[in-house]
Formats: sequence, C-alpha cells, structure tokens
Amino acid sequence: MAVLGSKLAFMYVTCGDLKEGRRVFDTIANEKVFMWNFLMNEYSKVSDFKESVYLFNKMIQLGVCVDSYTLSCVLKCLAALGSIKDGPLVHGYLLKLGFGCYSNVVNSLITCYFKCGKVDNARKLFDEMNDRDVVSWNSMISGYVANGLAQKGLEIFIEMLSSDFDVDLATMVTVLSGCANCSTGALVFGRTVHTFAMKSGFNKEITFNNTLLDMYSKCGDLDSAVRVFEKMGKRSVVSWTSMIAGYAREGVSDGAIRLFCAMEREGVKPDVFAITSILHACARDGPLEIGGYSKNSFPNEALNLFVAMIQELEPDGITMACILPACASLAVLRERSRDSWLHFEKWIFDR
Repeated sequence: MAVLGSKLAFMYVTCGDLKEGRRVFDTIANEKVFMWNFLMNEYSKVSDFKESVYLFNKMIQLGVCVDSYTLSCVLKCLAALGSIKDGPLVHGYLLKLGFGCYSNVVNSLITCYFKCGKVDNARKLFDEMNDRDVVSWNSMISGYVANGLAQKGLEIFIEMLSSDFDVDLATMVTVLSGCANCSTGALVFGRTVHTFAMKSGFNKEITFNNTLLDMYSKCGDLDSAVRVFEKMGKRSVVSWTSMIAGYAREGVSDGAIRLFCAMEREGVKPDVFAITSILHACARDGPLEIGGYSKNSFPNEALNLFVAMIQELEPDGITMACILPACASLAVLRERSRDSWLHFEKWIFDR
C-alpha cells in the first residue's frame, strides 16, 4: 500500500498538483527518503520554504534517515528564509551524521551562512574544504558581493584562477556584479574580465552581456555599455532596462527616452524597473512637459507607466515631480483615459 501511495503521490506532484500529492503522501507511512526529498524540493520550487523545513523536521521526528540531498535542500531553504538560528543547528546535526565532508552539503552551508550575514563562518568552512568545486568558489564570490564585500569577492576570483579551476557562466556574472559594486579599480578589472570572457566564449550568453553592460554603466563607462548593447544579437527587457538606467544615471535624459521608445517599437514590454528609470530620466530633464511622453503629447502613456509602477514600487519625490505635470495635461483627456485616471485617483486617496 505504501509503494502504491508513493507512486500516486509522485504522479500528482509531477502532473502539477502538489496539494493533492501532499494529501496522498500524508496518508501513508513512508520511510523512503526519496519521496521526502522530492516533496521538499517541490515546495522550494514554489518558494514555500517554510513547508520544506517543516518536512525536514518531521523526517527527524519520525526517524527517517536523511541523505546529503536532504541536508543540501533544507540548508538552501534556510538560506532563503534568512534563518540565523536554525543554520548552525543543522550544521551541528550534519556533522554528527558525518556529512561534513560532502561538498554539496558544505556548499549549501556556506551559502546559508552568507545569506544570514555570518561571513566569517562561511570563510572558515571554505578554508577547511579539501574538495572544492566550482560551486564552492562561486558561493564564496557571490556571498561576499551580496554582503557588500565586493573587493573580497574579486580576490576570491583571482585565487580561483590561480588554483587552475575552470570558471562557468555563474562565476563570470557574479564577478561582473562585484565589479559594478566595487568602489576602487572596478572598471579596469571589469575590462579585463570582459577580455577573458570573450576568449572563453561567454560573450555569446545574454545573461553575461546583460551583466556586462550593467557593469560598464554603473562604472561610468556608458560608451562601452552602448557598444556591448549594439553588438548583442538578442536583447531582453533586462538589456534595455540596464541601458535606460545607464543613460538616466549619467543625466542623458534624451538618450534614455529615445531608447525607451525604441524598446516599445521592438515590441519589448517594459518592466517596473524600466518604468522607474524612464520616469526618473524625465524628472532629471526638468518639468515633464519638456521630457518623455509629455514632451511628445503622450500624457496618457506617462500615467499608464506610473500606474504600472505603483503596483510594485512606492514612488519617491522625483517620481511625483515627474508625473504631476502629465496629470495636468491629462485632465482635458479624462474621459478618454478614464481607467488610468481612476487607478491614479484610487492610489492618491489610499495614501
């Protein structure tokens, strides 16, 4: 009966019905670690990390033997939750069970410590590892960058190259992000990474190119960012947004506006970050009626962008200074743009 129940639960989950699969799973006495791991992983896929951790704790209570995959999964979930107190507890538990030498478990533990801000703990684990892989190095680089220690992340990258480890796409993307967030010498280092990546073929990857042009933009080299953008065979909304933000950051409002219009002509739907960037570009250009959609007699489009923005982000003073003149222009078009206007009015009165 347990075997049949497990297969039925597996079928439901595989077919996309996690709720029904879980219901079946809860009705059977299952001591097979595979199904527990399977469910933990499925809950983590839908970002229900608490339920994954709950299943792990239930496994322990029922005496189900865990494996390295179980521990790696629960550590990733704890990292996502930022659970400062539970990470060390699982660390002690896995050492007791003898999993302290499993690289996949230690890699997940390093990531968990970094996510919880325990940088020294993560470094100690890394230094004690006898069997590092590319994931170990990537975890250290990204962990330092995420904790505002980009310079240390770049130092780890140099150490990785000196140790003759092959880098992957994740390495290159993280290093470029580190350059973008590093205060000194970042542009020179970033150009070197760019050259290295071209020789290795990473410049064919859209994710790498998006991060590359973002790095150049944030480091103040807008010309290099433009060259990367123009050479890209395929562009995503992230590509366009990074360039728009770059123009806005440098105060080249006309360039940002032209690029935004070109993005729309290409049929690329702007995301909230593109909307925020273009609104700020318009605001930096002075009153909205000399900038953006209002400049081209499109106040309704400007308001539509604002409405989309406030679904996800709280506008600041610059945004409001940017949108209010468009509202004045839009008053005469109230009937034509009733839905957008009502959205805006509702947002104002809800404050």
